[in-house]
Amino acid sequence: SIRIYGLIFAFALSSVLCAAVDIGLFTLFNFLFARWGLKYDYFFAVAAARIISSAVNYAVNRKAVFGRGDGASVVRYYTLAAGLLVTSGILGTAITKLIPVDWGWLDTVIKTAVDLLLFAVSFRIQNDWVFKTKKGDHR
Repeated sequence: SIRIYGLIFAFALSSVLCAAVDIGLFTLFNFLFARWGLKYDYFFAVAAARIISSAVNYAVNRKAVFGRGDGASVVRYYTLAAGLLVTSGILGTAITKLIPVDWGWLDTVIKTAVDLLLFAVSFRIQNDWVFKTKKGDHR
């Protein structure tokens, strides 16, 4: 059970680090894009932040969490990252449209909540598909 919980704990720590990067960048980009009057500023802020934070996340997960990865894992990871980006962007945008309040920090709270919901999905897909083990290699 230590191996299982250790992996989950390492993934959680990695996710907290990368979430801080992602949320910080999202908040910055969301503020800038809204100030510049960019249409769909929430979605574009999610995309800009996720593109940068995903590079950090892949490197940390590959080396520190799963301890494996190859060229194919990069393709699988960015396929997952693109799906999570679109899901996070669409759900967050929909929620911000449903809440008729224009509090600058509320967008960050909404993004954080949406991404927390996607956390478990991301772990499962990364463990089972992105950084999958070869037969006989148990991690």
